[in-house]
Amino acid sequence: MKTLVVVESPNKVAKISKCLGPDFVVVATCGHFRDLPEEELGVDLATFTPSYQTLPGKSGIVTRLKEALRGASSVLLATDADREGEAIAWHVSQVLKLTAPRRMRFQELTTKALQRAVASAGPLDMHLVDAQQARRVLDRLVGYQVSPLLSVLGSRHSAGRVQSAALQLVVARELAREAFAPQAFWTVSASYSEGFTAQMALQDDKGAWRVVKLRQQAQAAAAAQQMRLGVHRVEAIDAAPTQRYPQPPFTTATLQQAASAQLGLPPSDAMAVAQSLFEKGLITYHRTDSVSLSGEAVEMARAFIARDCPTVLPEASVAYRGAANAQEAHEALRPTAMTLEPGIQLAGSELRLFELIRRRFLACQCKPAQLHVTTVRVAAGTVRLLVKGTVVRAKGFLHYLAEDETSAAAKHEGTSEEETPLPHLELGQKLELREVVEKADETKPPPRFTQATLIREMQRTGIGRPSTFAATVTLLFERNYLLELKKAVAPTPRGRLVAGALACAFPDVVATESTARMEAQLDEVAAGKLRWSRALREWNVGFSERLRVAADVFGRFARENAALVDSVGEASKPTGRQCPKCDKELLLRPGPKGAYLSCSGWPTCDFRADPSAKPSAAKCPKCSGAMVEQIGKFGRYARCVDTSCEGRLDRSQATAEECPRCGSKLHDKGAFLGCSSYPTCNFTVDVKALAAARRGGCTCPKCQRLLVQREGAKGPFLACVGYPECRYTAGVPTKVARRAAGQR
Repeated sequence: MKTLVVVESPNKVAKISKCLGPDFVVVATCGHFRDLPEEELGVDLATFTPSYQTLPGKSGIVTRLKEALRGASSVLLATDADREGEAIAWHVSQVLKLTAPRRMRFQELTTKALQRAVASAGPLDMHLVDAQQARRVLDRLVGYQVSPLLSVLGSRHSAGRVQSAALQLVVARELAREAFAPQAFWTVSASYSEGFTAQMALQDDKGAWRVVKLRQQAQAAAAAQQMRLGVHRVEAIDAAPTQRYPQPPFTTATLQQAASAQLGLPPSDAMAVAQSLFEKGLITYHRTDSVSLSGEAVEMARAFIARDCPTVLPEASVAYRGAANAQEAHEALRPTAMTLEPGIQLAGSELRLFELIRRRFLACQCKPAQLHVTTVRVAAGTVRLLVKGTVVRAKGFLHYLAEDETSAAAKHEGTSEEETPLPHLELGQKLELREVVEKADETKPPPRFTQATLIREMQRTGIGRPSTFAATVTLLFERNYLLELKKAVAPTPRGRLVAGALACAFPDVVATESTARMEAQLDEVAAGKLRWSRALREWNVGFSERLRVAADVFGRFARENAALVDSVGEASKPTGRQCPKCDKELLLRPGPKGAYLSCSGWPTCDFRADPSAKPSAAKCPKCSGAMVEQIGKFGRYARCVDTSCEGRLDRSQATAEECPRCGSKLHDKGAFLGCSSYPTCNFTVDVKALAAARRGGCTCPKCQRLLVQREGAKGPFLACVGYPECRYTAGVPTKVARRAAGQR
């Protein structure tokens, strides 16, 4: 019998089957196949125990797994090497009823790595499973309980523990930009025939010379005049060697940032391309926050550098230490080989991203770049000017990678320093002045995030995990909470509205400190230092209290920010009418099938009705409670305001028409007329069909009752209104036959 290997992605099946050989059968779960129910909370609020079910459309996967198990001697759970993968492996063990599940972990899809993983298979890490379950329950409690309350602000809104905190970052940055008051300043510079430009400088409190921004134009004009009249000489030269060190190998977060900044790939696209490269066996697992490298990987890089450019190879290998919360059991993101195997063709985004990963991996094992920084101070009368130049003396890692996500972000934020070479200058040398420039400018507000810098800020503040960054940013765009302006990220009015409301009702949910603190607790759960139920119980104390009053807070926010609500154009509108169930105000809310009335006290009060609803004087025939009248599919009716009670009364209006079958009055049922003697007489007829029948005057030859036109499976036909007592039917007469009979 063969060994059953269960993986997540079907794209890995062929590669793993080829690597492991004919004694293994590989079956994919196609990602998550078991989760919390979609239509309900699915979490016991007393114990926080989740209730799982097979996802819609995934029952065939469970069947396939069980069939494969019957022909297997053993099972290896080879899902992805992260918390999510550990949870999926646990779900597989649950549906297959495995008593001692064996977990196979690997970082790359190569024959050697997979064979090692088979030999070292061990038990499931239930701490990782618990951490993932806690995250899933947390996200469900926030999403399913808070999102419906946002309907007072409009339709299709959502809240999330990570997404709402990320949205708050963008909105807070936008508010800071709007509150920013620019201040005018002037700079004065002098350019020289020797081939460089220097900026006016002053000494700070510590005696260091720094380029100055003058607050008054008169100061700039006076300094410029002195510079034009004075003799310019080199007063000081300070030359110092320095080093620039390479960045560590990629993690998920830094890959997303670099791909966005250097390749123009949105984070979601970068992750999709990385997934494809991983499934082809070209890179290690792409969801990691570790910067560590295996000894084998380091030797592979050093061997390549020794052949390609030995002058940049250091004597000893370079090791990197990750952040305190990094999952160091993983390896950094790197190529599995330095060159592509014969027959493997890459193009477009795959080739560019693979090359970026390869070069970053090589650069991290190179010598630092050796730079020579020269600072020159020029004297012109009482004015001093400063210029700094940088020359690369030895490229080191720059041989493979000149720019990274940090330098790209610095350029976007205007904080980068250009590496400008300077000519050879001597102390006391007289310089030939070419031009003096006074430039007026103003201070700039904090820059908007790009997708890359937003992910960097999420990582810095501890919002979410590397595997969630791209999905979170994508979701905010899909919800129309964010938009892109010249590659910068800005909130939409819809995003500002939701962020503002959540900040009022759930400040702990959107605060970066609270989100980061919860992430740290989840890390403790993953490390086995904290029980996940305790972490959830402590978090829920404050959350449940805020949830209890959230509907009122959202309603007050909507009233106080009416202009913003109106600008979005999707929010609920007050009606000035009282809820017949609890006396709070009724709101007209937008819905996928049209507007409807809903109580502003939702979810405490669950009353909702058609906009045509109005209080009824009648009492419910079942519970004697209040009723409302509204127009439904079958005309006007009254129903109990208690949604759990099925009490109803017919309130359809009588018409002047008489039932052609029994002579009783016909009532207006909306799309048709129905006999008021129902259920004694169940005659119904289309309004237009009855009018046409009376105009035509066709009568049944059997019982002399009226013939009306009805629709059947084979088209229209004439039928006696005395059905079922009289079952006479006939075809609809043609125009020629009607003219011969004198009918219209």
